[in-house]
Amino acid sequence: LVEPEIKDRSEKLEIPAAKPLLWRARSKAILQSEGVPCSDAMLDQLLATTNGSIRDILRALERACIEYRVNNPSISKPIAAQSA
Repeated sequence: LVEPEIKDRSEKLEIPAAKPLLWRARSKAILQSEGVPCSDAMLDQLLATTNGSIRDILRALERACIEYRVNNPSISKPIAAQSA
């Protein structure tokens, strides 16, 4: 709850989420660093489900990494897990 005095002196800004494809390069870099192969078409399809929300993008990337590891158990641990 915002005090009326503060609300009166404030402006409400609507900031839309970024277009999902703007996250493509960073998302691809994350998948590559985790050793998960992904074509541009597959990545675009994954990003299209997120509506540009960075939280949704990170969850989708995490699911992709987990799914890849489950389906390829002989692959070594991701880099991030090795340093933990």
